[in-house]
This record gives sequence, C-alpha cells and structure tokens, in this order.
Amino acid sequence: MPIEVRRTQVLDAARALIGREGYAAATMEAVAREVGIAKPVVYKAYPSRGALLYALLERERSEAVAALIEAMPRTSAEVGRTEAILAWMHALVQVIDGSPDRWRLILTPVDGTPDEVREHAEAGRALARAQLRNLLDAGFGTHSASRGGRVDVDLVAHSVLAVAEHSARLMIESRDEYPPERVLAFAENAVRALKLS
Repeated sequence: MPIEVRRTQVLDAARALIGREGYAAATMEAVAREVGIAKPVVYKAYPSRGALLYALLERERSEAVAALIEAMPRTSAEVGRTEAILAWMHALVQVIDGSPDRWRLILTPVDGTPDEVREHAEAGRALARAQLRNLLDAGFGTHSASRGGRVDVDLVAHSVLAVAEHSARLMIESRDEYPPERVLAFAENAVRALKLS
C-alpha cells in the first residue's frame, strides 16, 4: 500500500479515536488496532505520536480553514447584515454537520488536549471573527443603534461567534437534542433580534 494512503488511514483512525475517547486514547498502539495493522506500520507512517498528532492537526486545520473560507457568503450592497450573517451561519452549520469529528477536535477541547490544538482552534476563531467583521463592514454602510451610537462591529463579531461556537458544540455533542434545524432556528431569532440591517 502506498505510504500516503497508509498515512491517511492512520490519521483517520487517530481522529476517530480522539473523537470517541479524547487525545490520551490516540496512542500508536491504539491507532494500529483501529486501522487493523501492526504497530511498526504506524511508526513507518509517522515516527512518533507527536508527529502523528501534528500531521492530524495540520490536516484538520487546513480543511477547517478551507471550509470556513468557503462558508463565507458573497457580499453586496443589496444584502443586509442580518441576511449575510444568517447565510454565514447556515453555511457554517452545514460544514460542521458534514464533518462532526473534525469540528469535535477543534471546538471541544478536553483535558489532555495538546497546546497545538488550542492554538489551531484560536487561529480558526480569529478567521471566523474576521469573516464576521467583514460581513458587518463590507459595503453595508453605517447603522445607528437605538441609542444613537454606531454598532460596535468588533463586539457583535465576538458575540455572534461565541453563540455560534457554543451552538456548534451542542450540535456535535448532543445532536439528537440539538439538531441543525434547532440550532439554525435559534441563530435566526438571535441574529434578527440584533436588528443589524
């Protein structure tokens, strides 16, 4: 079997183990059992657990960032802030629902989560906040709050992202109780209550 195919199998197995049991469960021996191969074959693909986890994080980060960029709706002056944010949230829920194991790694860190995972997660949050700021700023003009002040785009971006992230965790961890439809209905009501456009 080509080494690249084997590496993909090993990374997929590590992701599944971590998704089910946490980072501590992703030992080289456990990954070998998950794939159904001998432990030396895992070491041939990745020389150490650290190298395996780093490769997994890089792959998941890269695919998550690509998904976030793809989820960014195209903006125009004809689309209001509320509709743009809702389009972003709909796309984000679809992306997360389509790859729950990937997003579980990123959004639900547990004890034993390597610092690299936390750093990658924060980089993803920064990208998502930047997307939200762009949605709020790009071509929509100004908006006055009810008290005569301008909307604090930075705080709105932080707030919407916090709600979106928590809702995504609920959807990942308790999908039966928090299915995508429920999360999206809540998001729509919450964003419309902000009266951004």
